Amino acid sequence: KATDLFGTISSASRQAMDLMSDIVWSINPKNDKMEMIITRMRQYASETLEAAQISFSLEVDEDSYALSLPIEQRKEFYLIFKEAVNNLAKYSKATRAQIQIETRKPELILKIIDNGIGFDPHIPYSGNGLKNMRTRASQIKGILHIQATPGNGTTVQLILPLTP
Repeated sequence: KATDLFGTISSASRQAMDLMSDIVWSINPKNDKMEMIITRMRQYASETLEAAQISFSLEVDEDSYALSLPIEQRKEFYLIFKEAVNNLAKYSKATRAQIQIETRKPELILKIIDNGIGFDPHIPYSGNGLKNMRTRASQIKGILHIQATPGNGTTVQLILPLTP
């Protein structure tokens, strides 16, 4: 039991440190540009998905690179992305994933698509991941769509209104 407890404490500590690192990164003004966010996203996706043996592509339209996001949007946008990629790696059993970032004024659209086992979104799950993503999207006035069916993969889409 002590070994299990230490494992749980270690995991919780690691998660807390990762979250603090993400928050500190997101409030740094030099990271306002979408280009910096995309670089961090590519690094996280590479580390996380390759460890789970999931190949991926990251497609970004040219207009998105030039955007600047306010601190709160930047933080929540990145943390939604991170939660979706983490869930994909842990639960999807996918072999491929596609990450798309596109600007369709006045919105920024993030899509994460996998070819995994999917799930039934109507069944309540004990984890906080989906709930956290919905809460984060709401905080930045975004719309989160999760399309999943058992056996057919999952698509997570965030539509984020851009402030002028």
